[in-house]
Amino acid sequence: CNVCGDMRNASTQKIFEKLPIENPIGLIPIKDITADMIESFKIELPLRYSQSVIKKIFIQLRQAFDYAKRKGIIENNLLDDPQLNTVPISKKETKTVTAYTREEEIEFFNLLDNKKVRKNENDYRLQLHISACTGMRMGEINALTVESVDLDKKIVHITRTISRGENYTPTLKEGTKTKKGKRDV
Repeated sequence: CNVCGDMRNASTQKIFEKLPIENPIGLIPIKDITADMIESFKIELPLRYSQSVIKKIFIQLRQAFDYAKRKGIIENNLLDDPQLNTVPISKKETKTVTAYTREEEIEFFNLLDNKKVRKNENDYRLQLHISACTGMRMGEINALTVESVDLDKKIVHITRTISRGENYTPTLKEGTKTKKGKRDV
């Protein structure tokens, strides 16, 4: 992983602590994990976690097994078996996310533009406008430099992000949150 990814993993770990599982394969040395343990784990996950958390768990599980194989800790990656590597479907209801209507958007930006920012208070108004107009994430906006903006071509080059590092400190990451995140808008 990387520092930003490690912080995301730490957030997922906090979810595990709130809703512990009966089959904690994360506490078992990877060389001792069996296919049956993974199957049992997969049965329990959908009962406790949302689909997004289950996907994150499987990302971590795959990374752990890939790393262990590369380092020679294990000979065979159990997750090379498509049946074991299939992400289970959560039994929890998926939350629907909806966008603002045009009227709600106008109201939001009117409120935003009329907000008085107190001294020593962070002012996120410009960032929210940039995000709404470009689709950029806040970390991408915060990582922009003068060189990122081409005024002649009216293009912003998104190549980096700022996210939480160790102990939740801001960390500049060369690269974006996802591979497809590196783009021009």
